[in-house]
Amino acid sequence: MSFSENFKKRREFFFAPLDHSRKTGIIFFFISLFLHGLFFSSIIFLQDFKLPRPMPPVIRIELVSFSPEPLLEEMEKSEGSIDTESVPVKSQVIKKKNRKILTIKADISLKTKPKNLKELMAQQKEKKKKPVKKKTPKKQIDSEKILAKAREKLEKKIEGQAHDKLAQALSRLQKKVRDQGKSKKTEGKGAYSGAGEKGYKPIDLYKMVLGQTIEQNWVFNDILARMNQNLEVRILIKILKSGEIRDIIYETKSGNRYLDESAKKAIKKANPLPALPGGMRSYDVVVIFTPRGLK
Repeated sequence: MSFSENFKKRREFFFAPLDHSRKTGIIFFFISLFLHGLFFSSIIFLQDFKLPRPMPPVIRIELVSFSPEPLLEEMEKSEGSIDTESVPVKSQVIKKKNRKILTIKADISLKTKPKNLKELMAQQKEKKKKPVKKKTPKKQIDSEKILAKAREKLEKKIEGQAHDKLAQALSRLQKKVRDQGKSKKTEGKGAYSGAGEKGYKPIDLYKMVLGQTIEQNWVFNDILARMNQNLEVRILIKILKSGEIRDIIYETKSGNRYLDESAKKAIKKANPLPALPGGMRSYDVVVIFTPRGLK
């Protein structure tokens, strides 16, 4: 093939309409050419590029040297440089004065300097005691203790009065039962039969005394008055022959913690109760507490 034919074929190839595959090949060729050029240029130009490093802070230190000896030597030279040839002066012995060493005393700025160590210790103790006086919680604690003591005294007085009243009430009830038994003419009927005709048995009278005893030891206050009046707590107690309360068991609780606890405390304070009527070894009874009182 001649040169002219080759030229024509190449010309036809380049000027022929481009297919889709040829277009994509040309586009990828130019993209790869651009990326290669960018890569090699970055290698060349970024060789000398370095990130700046933070410089450490500079600390300047000035050294000052005190050398008094050269000053003394200059003074001696100046004294020796006087014109001794022109003015005849007797030789004088120059006495070197002792150099005074300056001592820098610490500046202790005290408004009132104590004369001795005892005064200093006394001042330090006074400073330590002053902030303790300003504290107020101790006063509050003391007031609470005083109130608690006063309450205990009142409770003891109330308990003493309650026991006296109960003893009197029990003696009166027993006397009534005896009087009723003596008034009956029928033989074999004692005090219990007389009480039975009136509708009262010894255990009924004992229940009355029991209720009065526990109620007098029950502290009723405004908290109970503001409660739901339908609440009630039932406590089962077992009383021995001597009147000692052996068992205290909640049969049903009211759901109010204050009412439940106050009822149990009242029973504990009433212990021991008066002795049971004759012929009874123990007695189980349920005491019902409500915000309105005992049932």
